[in-house]
Formats: sequence, C-alpha cells, structure tokens
Amino acid sequence: MIAELLLFLTLAVSCSWLLAQSFYGHVKVTPLKELSGKPFYSIIVAVKDEDMETLRGLRECLLNLRYPNYEVLVVSDDPKERWGEVRECLRGINLLFRDDPRGGKAGALNYGCSFASGSHLVFLDAEARVSENFLEELSKFAGYDALALKLRVRNDNGSYGLTTDFSMRALFAGRDALGLHLFPNGSALVIKALTLKEVGGWREGAISEDLELGLRLALRGVRVRFVPVEVSTLAPLTSGDLQRQLQRWGYGSGQLAKESISLFKEGVRGIEGWVYVNQWAIYSLYLVGLTVYALLSPLLKLSSIPLLISLIVYGVVVAVYGRSVGGGDATMAVLTAFSSFIGYVRGVMKLPFKWRVTPKSSSSTYPLWGFVLGTVLSFISVFYALMGEPIQSLVLLGLGASLTWSSRPTWI
Repeated sequence: MIAELLLFLTLAVSCSWLLAQSFYGHVKVTPLKELSGKPFYSIIVAVKDEDMETLRGLRECLLNLRYPNYEVLVVSDDPKERWGEVRECLRGINLLFRDDPRGGKAGALNYGCSFASGSHLVFLDAEARVSENFLEELSKFAGYDALALKLRVRNDNGSYGLTTDFSMRALFAGRDALGLHLFPNGSALVIKALTLKEVGGWREGAISEDLELGLRLALRGVRVRFVPVEVSTLAPLTSGDLQRQLQRWGYGSGQLAKESISLFKEGVRGIEGWVYVNQWAIYSLYLVGLTVYALLSPLLKLSSIPLLISLIVYGVVVAVYGRSVGGGDATMAVLTAFSSFIGYVRGVMKLPFKWRVTPKSSSSTYPLWGFVLGTVLSFISVFYALMGEPIQSLVLLGLGASLTWSSRPTWI
C-alpha cells in the first residue's frame, strides 16, 4: 500500500507542475508599461574555452549597437596560451583576463561588474546575438529594477527550440502576468547596478548562478519583470551535451533546495516559487518513481494495476502539456528526466561538480551512462516477461528503449 501511495504521490507532483505550465502558457499577457530613460549600459560577458568563430560573432554583434551610451566588458577565464587569439577576435572590446579564475562564471561576472561604469548591467552569454536596436528597446523599460529577456534558439533543434519558446511564453510572460516570482536567465538579464550591489552581487560557487540570484531577489522583494526584447542563443546539438547541461541545471536546483524553503513564508506565491526553483526534481519524479515501482514489483509482489492507472493519467497530462508546447521527442523526455534527477540529487548532497561550458556546435559526445542504463532496463524487461510480469516488462522496455535510443552513439 505504501508503494502505491508513493507512486501516485510522484504522479500528482509531476503532473501538477506540467498542468500549471500549460495554464501559464494560455494566460492573457498585456504589454509591460514603459518606464523609459537613457541610462548608460554596461554589457558584461564571461567567456571560457569558446571557439574563435563565436567570439568574432560576439564582437561584430556588440560593437554595432545603435545606442549612444554603452560599453562592452568581456571577462576571459581562458588559459594564458589562448589570450593572444582571444584578444585578436575581440579587438576593440574592453577585454579583462583573470589570472586566478576563482568563483567560476559568477566570479567572472563579479569581476566584470567591478570595472563597469553603467547604471544598468546587461548580462549575455558568448553565443548570444541581439539586434542593432537592442539597447534602444531596453531603454524603454529603464525604470525597472530587473528585466528577464526573451530567448530564442537560432540553430533549430526541434524539441529544444519548441520548449524554449514555450518557456518564454509560460514560465516568463505568463507567470509575470500573474504576479509570480520570475527567476531570470543569466544569458538574458538586465539589472540596475545598485540593485545587484544591494543583494550582494553574484554568488560565487553557485552552479546555477542565475537561479540563485533570482532566489535572492525574490526573498529581498525585488520583482523581476519580463519584456519580449529578443536574445537569440544556441541549443546543444548532441544528447551528450544536452544531458550535461540538464545535470548542471538539476545540480544548481538541488544546491538551492534548502535555501528555497524560505519562500514558503509568502504563502501560495512563495510555494509556487519553491516549485519553480526545484522543478528539475519535480519534472522527473514520476518517471523515476515509475521505474523503481516496476523494478520492485516482483520482489515486493506489487500490483500492476497502479502502474496502468498512473500511466494512463500521466499520458493524458503529457498530451495536454505537449499540445501546449507544440510537440516534442518522447525519448528525449526520458533522458531529460533521468539527467535532471541525477543532477538534482548530486546538488542536494553537495557532491563535487565541475562547471563546464556546454558546446553548441557539432560533436560526437553521448551519455554513456544513459545508453548502459537503458540497455540494462531493456534486458530486465525480457526477464520480467518470462517471469509472467507483462505490464512491468512493457514499462521497463519503454523506459529502457527510450534511454538507449536517445543516448545512442552517433555511429549507431
């Protein structure tokens, strides 16, 4: 009985968040009121191990903005042997090299802030690209303390691009319209320099430094607003790169699990904010619970009926969510769930984690652990079928085949 209750609890938690997002995606959004000005903007970009073509594109983009009052500061944590190449690619831009790159990306951003002259700080990633009128558009909303901007994937990667578009519509525009806490993306963030200073800057050592900053802003009563000023970015092109990014996001979320409990004091709004911070565990909870239940069924003599009922309910909810998103890859959803859950658990346990830039160009990487786990689950499903456990067998086969396929090496 306890196992069945836990299975349905994981189902309820995961489905509630999926349905909430579907609702957010249909909320009526009114344009944000303009509070215009002509501030001096400091655009700050942290780079490390970026390919030279990306850096040249960054230079061309940021030196051609049609706005009179701005500066660009690029902080490089590259090894000294790359400094010459980086300097050549970014000629004409204020380039800051760190001899001792402590604090990860957050440390680099704080270092850049210490040299910034602007009253408003704009944080972008190296692969970010904006229009010539980018700062002119931002100046229409200069009166706000912090702004989350609209991300768009320019290297169309199918479901990743669709999910990004949906996230902008639901988790940013929709939630902002409802007055909920927004947690900005560090690759598309504008914040007043004074506001950032008052909350203590970027927290060095945080894996998801943007989520952590958003949590502190929320706890300090600083409201982040969303404006559809577009920043185009790149998506990971391989399952290996994607799962590393998902594990990093999950780890950063897990790091904040305890701290985010402070949001509960705000009631429903705070609880919803806590759910957002911990969403990488919430997304994956049911699929992980489903796997464990199916694996333990023969040993604990668990009924297959709860499996069927929960799968039907989950299938309906996913169909509703998928319709809101506009499509998606079911096999990648399984890899996403397991990757983010692994990262979250590691974050909660404070296990060592090395932050690495996610490659956005073609590579041959794949998640070996996912391929192995998927293959093992598939073999176990055959064994369970021979034991007379057809439902459990089908569940494990579906999960295993999805993991194996989405994690397969490029040569298969």
